[in-house]
Amino acid sequence: GRGGQLVSKVGVYDSVPAPKGLAITPDNREVWVTALVSKPSIGIFDPTTGKELDTTKLGKSGAVEVIFNRDGTYGSIDGGLTQDSGS
Repeated sequence: GRGGQLVSKVGVYDSVPAPKGLAITPDNREVWVTALVSKPSIGIFDPTTGKELDTTKLGKSGAVEVIFNRDGTYGSIDGGLTQDSGS
């Protein structure tokens, strides 16, 4: 095996504004794209069509990354902290 390395381009799709990272669910049915400085904080997409399945906002902070457990029943979202510039 190739150890999970991306070895070829599979497609180009629109996603959340200013994407930060992405994670593919273990069953390969969803792609979760994180956004640190824009809303929505997470976009969930079908990897075969690029169709947006859902989005979520995380309040004032965005999301940096998503990590799933091996069977995909749980996910952990690492949120970023943003500060108000006062302007």
